[in-house]
Amino acid sequence: MAAILVSMQRRTDIEGLRAIAVLAVLLFHAGVPGMSGGYVGVDVFFVVSGFLITSLLVAEREGEGTISLGAFYARRIRRLLPVSATVAVLTLVASYKWLEPLRLRTLVSDLFGVATFSSNFVFAHRGADYLQSALPPSPLQHYWSLAVEEQFYIVWPVLIALVCIGVSQSSRIGIRIRIGMTSFIIAVASFTACMMVMNTSQPWAFFSPHTRAFELAIGALAAVVPMHVSRLARNLAAALSWGGLAGIIGCVVLFNERTTFPGPWAIAPVLATALVLRGGNVSTWSPQALLKFSPFQWLGSRSYSAYLWHWPILIVAVPALGHELTVAQGLACLGIALVLSELSFRCIENPIR
Repeated sequence: MAAILVSMQRRTDIEGLRAIAVLAVLLFHAGVPGMSGGYVGVDVFFVVSGFLITSLLVAEREGEGTISLGAFYARRIRRLLPVSATVAVLTLVASYKWLEPLRLRTLVSDLFGVATFSSNFVFAHRGADYLQSALPPSPLQHYWSLAVEEQFYIVWPVLIALVCIGVSQSSRIGIRIRIGMTSFIIAVASFTACMMVMNTSQPWAFFSPHTRAFELAIGALAAVVPMHVSRLARNLAAALSWGGLAGIIGCVVLFNERTTFPGPWAIAPVLATALVLRGGNVSTWSPQALLKFSPFQWLGSRSYSAYLWHWPILIVAVPALGHELTVAQGLACLGIALVLSELSFRCIENPIR
């Protein structure tokens, strides 16, 4: 019950942030001018996931005195797998109809990576291979970020349960201190690893879970920071949150293909997202006033489906039409993806969840 309460309290700003993240990714992939840094939407997703999952686990530990790993994994399976499997299967069918034979050769390994939550390793290996790196992108390549999150979901609840052993249920400060220290250590170690791997292999730095874990860990750290009590502290948090929202938008507009990523600049959208999450609903003039708008809430609740559908539609549309997509055609593809997102949300996600 505690976990459900936390989810309801933060739903508005989380859905609004998800909407901004997925909109940035969609417009970037469609080639819309001015969205050259839209790829940072994935980083926003990572921070939000770390924040949300940790908030739910902490609430369960504080409220129930324990964490039910079985119930957690069952919720993740119901939430993620049905739509993910549906999109993967339909993408395979469309690929066999429209993609070139050469690209179909790698599709089996891509599908195996999707099924085993290891597609990030598949694409990291392919990106580091000189002979394969020049291949056109796979219609399943966007599953790499889902694989990183799923790997996080497997490890993180167990780690939280372990670090909280011996802490009484009533010691909320003790629980949050232990989780906060663990999150901080992982964030520093992961960011350091990311900087080191970037010097030797950018694909592995981009796709590997240990080089992306700092983004999820910073989201987890934000989840256990004490809430603001005084009016001055709440106003400061709201101001910093607006600054974080401006930072996300700035990264989307200013970053481009020449930005070293996920190099040192990756910390910018990550910290900006953490600021929004911490101050998003602390006062009436915080960013929640913007994030609660119904279009953001609608897109945020369907962000998972929209992310899954948009990429294969954009990739398969090129050989289907016989030429590179114009911006208008890319936007039309996004429209199709949003329609499919609504259908899958109503017919698959919600009924199963």
